[in-house]
Order: sequence, then C-alpha cells, then structure tokens
Amino acid sequence: MSRLTLPLVLALVACDRTPPTTEPTDTAPDTGGDTDTNDSGVDTGGGIDSGTDTDSGDPGAAIGAGTVATPMSLRDGSAGVATGDLVTLRGLIVVGVNEDGFFAQHPTATANAGVWVFDFGDSQDSAQTPQTIALGDEIDVAGRYVEFSRESGAVAPFDTVLEVDIRGSVVSNNPGTGYAVLSRGNTLPPEQVVSVATLANAATAEPLEAMRVRLEDTGPLVIQNDVTGGDPWFFEHDVSADGGTTTARLDNRPRSISLAFSTVGIGDTLDAVRAVVFFDRGLYKLAVQNDADFVGYTDDPGDTGDSGDTGDSGDTGDSGDTGDSGDTSDTGGAPAPLLQITEVLPDPSGGFSPCDDGNAEFIEIFNPGAAPVSLVDAELTDDGNQFTLTSAVSVPAGGYTVVARERAAYVACWGESAALHPEGYGFGLSNGGETLTLSLDGALQDTRTYGASNVLDGVSFQRDANGTSLCFSRTFAASGLVGTPGAANTDCQLLPLASSVAPGAFYDGSRTVGDRLRVQGLVVTAVDGTDGFFAQAPTGTSDAALYVVLADQGAAPAVGSTVDVTGWYRTLSPGSTLYAQPRLDASFFGDVISTGTGASLPAPVALGADAFSLTAGDYVAMRVTVSNSLGDLTVDAIDGGRVTLTDGFAPFVVDDTLYDWLGDVGTLSVGDTVTSVTGVVAYDDDTWLLVPTGAADIVGYTDL
Repeated sequence: MSRLTLPLVLALVACDRTPPTTEPTDTAPDTGGDTDTNDSGVDTGGGIDSGTDTDSGDPGAAIGAGTVATPMSLRDGSAGVATGDLVTLRGLIVVGVNEDGFFAQHPTATANAGVWVFDFGDSQDSAQTPQTIALGDEIDVAGRYVEFSRESGAVAPFDTVLEVDIRGSVVSNNPGTGYAVLSRGNTLPPEQVVSVATLANAATAEPLEAMRVRLEDTGPLVIQNDVTGGDPWFFEHDVSADGGTTTARLDNRPRSISLAFSTVGIGDTLDAVRAVVFFDRGLYKLAVQNDADFVGYTDDPGDTGDSGDTGDSGDTGDSGDTGDSGDTSDTGGAPAPLLQITEVLPDPSGGFSPCDDGNAEFIEIFNPGAAPVSLVDAELTDDGNQFTLTSAVSVPAGGYTVVARERAAYVACWGESAALHPEGYGFGLSNGGETLTLSLDGALQDTRTYGASNVLDGVSFQRDANGTSLCFSRTFAASGLVGTPGAANTDCQLLPLASSVAPGAFYDGSRTVGDRLRVQGLVVTAVDGTDGFFAQAPTGTSDAALYVVLADQGAAPAVGSTVDVTGWYRTLSPGSTLYAQPRLDASFFGDVISTGTGASLPAPVALGADAFSLTAGDYVAMRVTVSNSLGDLTVDAIDGGRVTLTDGFAPFVVDDTLYDWLGDVGTLSVGDTVTSVTGVVAYDDDTWLLVPTGAADIVGYTDL
C-alpha cells in the first residue's frame, strides 16, 4: 500500500514497544462488561469495543487488531509483519501532536522507541479528531503498519517514515483499529540529548525518529537563515553548532520559531531546542511543540531578520531603546506591536470563475495592537516592486485591512468589504515565490517569504488564528477560491472531518463547495500528468467517477491502481449548476492511498453520438465508448488538437489532452472515418469532451 500525501500534510514516523502485561489504570483484568471506577471512563480515541465495556483503561477490550508489536520489533523485523499489515502497539505516551495525527513513544526505551500515528483528522466512526489527543496521554493504538516516503525509490529505513495508519478508512474496514486513551497527564519520556551532527547523520538520527530529544551542542545553536534555507515550506530554520557548517532543521509545525519570536534572523542563538525528531524530504527535522521548547533564545541585534532593529544603536525606529540619548522616538516603554502580513493570495487562477484573474491577488494586514494604526505612507514591496499607500485608512485595533492588486478584480471575486483598502498595489505577486515586506514610516513591520511550493491555484496561504503556524487556508468562498481576506484565519491545526461518500454524492446536489470528502475503492482510469487523474467506481452506469486534482503537488498513481482519496469538493464553474464539473481536490490537505495495482478498468458505457451530445453530463469522468449504430463516425472538423466527429446528425468533440491523435496519425483530415472512440468524459470551454488515452481507444480509423 502506498500513499500520496499532499501539501502541509506532515507524513512522519512510527514506533513500537512491548505491550504491558497489566492494565495501566486497573487493578484487575476486565472481562468486557464492567464499569471499573479505576478507569478514566472516556474512550476518546475512537477505538471500537466489541462488548459493552465503557472502560477506556482496558486496552484489551477497546483496541486490538492484527499482530501485537513494538516499534523495536517493527524496525528490526522480528514482528514478522509486512507493510500494510494490521498491528497493535500498547502503553505508548503521546509526545507530539499535529493536525495530521500524533507522535507516541515507549515510556522508557532510549532508541527506536517512537511512532508516527497517522490520523489525518478522520472521524474513525466516532467523531474523533486529532485534537482529542494531548501530550502525556497514555494510549493503545492499532492500525496498518506503513513505511511511507514522499520520494520514489525510497529504501527503508533511512528514506522512509515508520507509521501506523489509523484513519477512518482503516477503522471502517477493520474493527478494533484506532486508538484508546488509557490515562492522561503522564510524565513525558526522558529527552535524548543530541548534537547537530547526530541529526545530520542518517545512521545516528534514524533511531530517534518520533522520539523526544534535546538538541544542544558544545556552543550556542546559531540560526543560519532568515526563512527557508532552501526548503520549500514556510518559515523553517537551520541551526548550526556555534556557527559551523553542519546544520539541523527546525520545522515550522506545530510551532515555528519565527512565530515564537518576531525578531528571528541570521546570527540569533539558542541554548537548546526540545522537540520530536521526524524525517521529511531527505532531512531529519525537529518538530517543536511549544514556545518554551526554544531554550535560551537570544536576538543578535545586527541580524538581517530582526524587523525592529537594523543593528544601529541610534535607530530612530527603536521605541524601546532607553539607553540611546539620540533616539528621537524613544518612549522608554515597550514598543507598539508591529503590523503583520497574515494572508497572501499569489495565484487566484485555476478556472474557478469569476476569479480566474491574476488581478484578484491580495495581501492581508493585521493589527495586533490595542489602537488603530494609520497606513498612510505604508510601503508594500516584493522582489523588484514597491507601492506606497496614501489614502487615510487605518487598520483597526485587532482588525484587518486587505490590499488587492486591483480593487475591481478583487470585488468581482470576493465582494465588497469594509476591510478592503481603496488602493491597489498594482504589481503581480510571483507564482514562483518571493519575499514580501511591509514597512511603515520607514520601519520594517513584517516580511513573508514563500516558494513555488507555497502557491496553489486559488488558495491563499495564511498565518493561522492562533498565530502558531503558517499554512494554506481551508475556508472556501462562494466564488470557489479558498481564503479569509479581512477576517480571522482558520487554525492550521484543525481540519474539517472528511465524510465518506460514493461518487454519486458529487452529482446529486447533496454536497457544497468546500466539503471535505473521502471516496474509497476507485480505479484510476486515466492520468493527466501531474495535474490530476480520473478515477471510477468498478461498477455503476452513471455518476460513478471523479477527476482528482493534484495541481503538480505529486505524481498520480498508475492507471489500474485502486485508490482511496480524501480532498475537497470543488467545481470548475461555481456560478453554474448545469455545467459545473465537480472534482475532488486533493492538492492541499489531501490524501491519495493506493491500495492495489493492476485492476481491470471499468467497462465503458456504450453511447451513440446523439446520446453523448445530449447526456454527457451524466457520465462526467467516466469511461465511455461512442459509435454509430448505422455506420462509421466521420471527421467533421479539426481545431488545433481537437477533432469533431459526427454520425451525420450529432457532432461531438474528441480532445487531445491525454492522447495526441492528430499528431500520432499525421494524415488525419476532414472526411476520414472511425468505427468508435473510447475515452473519459471531461468538460472545458463550454464543451463536453471525449478524451481518449491512447491509440487503442481509436478503433477502425480509415484515412480517406
């Protein structure tokens, strides 16, 4: 089994431990029907009890599936299980929590003792969410053992993540899987003290996956980069030992140091960092849980990332420098909170009309202070452009102002808003990534650097409502775009629960744009490069298939793969009910699980040309064969790569997106004939299309 997990879905590590011989909170074993008062009394984990026992302290009754294993036995192979097998781990302590799941660790083992439990916000048949888990919880967990990697050709253990997959799709198929909280508030396992060199070496870092560590070295840990250090994700920082060349990566989730300390920049130092180790994109990184885990942070007054200090002790913008007799703005007190760039939409495109317009870009500014702040003479800059605001507009205390690229285009997309600034900054934000800065009266207020991987069609990226993370928004507007301009941002640690549905739910009017859905057991019928793929239920005569959006965020599974997909309900034309083409967008906070390969493709629906022209909307994304019961189909017109065929009465269009029929044949011309054409049904440019996937889909071609 393999999985494609998409942006900001942190696929991490796993662990094992030996099961306890007695219950942690009981004094005697349960029989499955008691109401033992020694237990915590709440089975919050979504584990499925086979009896009437409500005892969350009874691991035997609440959780258990497959082979009982430990992280150590999974790693050394002694558990005797293969990837995809069900396993049960008992008595672990939760040492880290993320929106996708949590880290759990053996309470006493010092190596190979951690596990990443992948939940991805699924309901697990009992309305469970990852937020029911907290640091210090003692748990039993049962699910599928997976060696996961984002990269092709990865070799365990150094290129993969050991995890236990407990999502709702697993639970619904395998009773007894999930997790059960046995007790809360336990002391966390001791931290393993490690050096930068330890994390930089796969051989020494691998045994620490999903375990608590304390990073410290012979000298201070020195921050080496302002924002990303070459990594594609938001606000990750590299640290070295006393300025050396070997580095370790501080991840941006659950807590980024850039959000814990607004002045972070090159040269700042830390005494130590407490975190959980995980492997991602070729690096062993540190996932920090709380601000207090950044130990002994010291700001280098001359660093380039310090928005409040240019390194000049006479800086006129330093309102808190009481020792500088030349500081004309010195109030002797704490400086006012700086304005923040809290949301950015670099690419409003993606076909979600009426917003397929680059001029609808925006930058959102938040005022965390207790008094309004005027934006007169505020400057917005990117890599090469600068715009100065002149209108008498203030950002309200605790409020927002949105500055659009062009105001009219923004209003067409998002509607009028009291938070919208009357001016537009005019320049286009780069879809390849750049640095944005906000300055006021010459003083730097905030910067935001993003890369190409932080840009998705029609999706903003944001600082979340708690100020703890940077992530893609997941709030859908009526226009089909995703974002919350002028309003509080969503919490990066929370995801709506995914509802399990059949493909028909995408077409019966029961779902709305922005619903988070899961569809299981589909067969991949066609691959559209890295843009997405078509997938269809094995049976069904209409409304049985979907187009899954990947938006260049990962490689699609091969044709014939069986998949389970989690994503967002979106349409190409939100303003239309007749021609809106539903699709499942897995490009952000999405998940594609391949559960098998080599499946037979669903049989195509046989239609005449007239039936296709009239009813193609009943077969969106499905395999269809069009023929002429009275003879051949004739080439009626050729427009670019699209070929119009007709039976003499009803024309329809064959598209070249997946197979270049015209280029392959070379001599195709008006008047040529075919017996039949098979393809998947798509919609584009106000036209229903039949999209063949290869030469075998064109039957009986005759060159006249």
